Amino acid sequence: MEVAKSFSKTLHLTILQNTEMHVSALRNLGAFVAFGDVLAFLDSDCVVPASWLKRAKTWLERPDVGVVGAHFKVPEQSSWVARVWYGGQTSEKQGDLSWVPGCNTLITRKTFERMGGFDESIETNEDCEFCYRVRDAGLRVIGEPALAVVHLGSPETLSGFYRKTRWHATDGLR
Repeated sequence: MEVAKSFSKTLHLTILQNTEMHVSALRNLGAFVAFGDVLAFLDSDCVVPASWLKRAKTWLERPDVGVVGAHFKVPEQSSWVARVWYGGQTSEKQGDLSWVPGCNTLITRKTFERMGGFDESIETNEDCEFCYRVRDAGLRVIGEPALAVVHLGSPETLSGFYRKTRWHATDGLR
């Protein structure tokens, strides 16, 4: 949070924090207080490339595209666990996809509101469920490798990987 606050003099920022809500509800709250035409959902432990918003906006100007994003990269100094599991996802998962991770999702406000936002009853995999609804509405979900963020919070150990995968499975099995 301190990093975000350090930009408050140069950027109009609203920092939202609530440990009592699922991430889906927090994403909806962020969309509600945002004032732009493009909504960018980014986790706090992700680092974006320089042209991130500009490239995303180009995709979102197409009437057939509902969501654009990318699977993430891991930091160069990551353990073998993170490199093996997450290493090639950015290049492998591109073009028309069934979903993109919520930690790196961009969408127009108009489409977001049309979809009714994220399902707030979902603790995890809200991104997947949301993208499925976007596709069911006849819009494309695009994976664009140039939008790949570096995710600093990727599990680095086998036990961390297991815990994160188990947590993701809680709503994924529904």
